[in-house]
Amino acid sequence: MNTLNQAIEKAEGFLALGIGDDAWELLEDLPTELKNHPRVLELRLEALVCLRNWPMAEILGDSLAGILPSSVSIWRSVARIKAQLGKRETALQAISRVTALDESKRLEMIDDDLLASVW
Repeated sequence: MNTLNQAIEKAEGFLALGIGDDAWELLEDLPTELKNHPRVLELRLEALVCLRNWPMAEILGDSLAGILPSSVSIWRSVARIKAQLGKRETALQAISRVTALDESKRLEMIDDDLLASVW
């Protein structure tokens, strides 16, 4: 397994366990050319959400939504971030984008604690 795949697998494991700081550090330590891989960018955003670093997450999320507009995980993160920042309308727009890309995510989002303020 190569360095990129190992880092992605480890970061996903950390995030599944709710250990955002370890995931962030792991991804930050990657060589510059690997940091721009689409999955690494998604995981970096997920790590910021896990860490509840809303200002930094918002900046990255807004940028990534423009770069990877078909990424369900990015739009879901954007919805969660906007909800936590009290930006209900923008959160609803992001939720709408997620369901347009993957209808099966609707129930998941309804049960998401970070989106509770939207409902």
